[in-house]
Amino acid sequence: MKHPFRNRRSKRMSIPAQASCLKQSFPESTIKYSRTHNGLTWEGRLRPTAMSPSYLVRILYVLGERPIVTVIDPPLENRNGECIPHMFGQKRLCLFRYKHDEWDSTMRIDQTIVPWTCLWLFYYEIWLATGEWRGGGEHPEIDNSVQKTERDDK
Repeated sequence: MKHPFRNRRSKRMSIPAQASCLKQSFPESTIKYSRTHNGLTWEGRLRPTAMSPSYLVRILYVLGERPIVTVIDPPLENRNGECIPHMFGQKRLCLFRYKHDEWDSTMRIDQTIVPWTCLWLFYYEIWLATGEWRGGGEHPEIDNSVQKTERDDK
């Protein structure tokens, strides 16, 4: 379902605009630009609760594509050998339903992707303790078309 309340003529947020918003919201974070891909890599620390560890998170964003979100440190753990729910290839977080247009490039990453990542980490910690994913959503299908190339490690 398309979002009827969104202005169909809304323009994508530029990479500098996204970077500025991210830096303003998370001043301790780092941002690197990729002129080749017209994108950015953001790294910052997130802590879902006062009792949670601090997670170093990387968001790779190329203008017009979906952000790729990975947890760098500490490494995410399996529970009794189970795959971690709501991940693509056990590397990238699944934060929203792509098929339902829940995110697009007119939206601010600092107000959507980053808080959703924090919420994902909260539910991950609950899953790790209980074995139940309480975050709802849909488990992603393995879909190689999600991103044409692996840019996570660059």
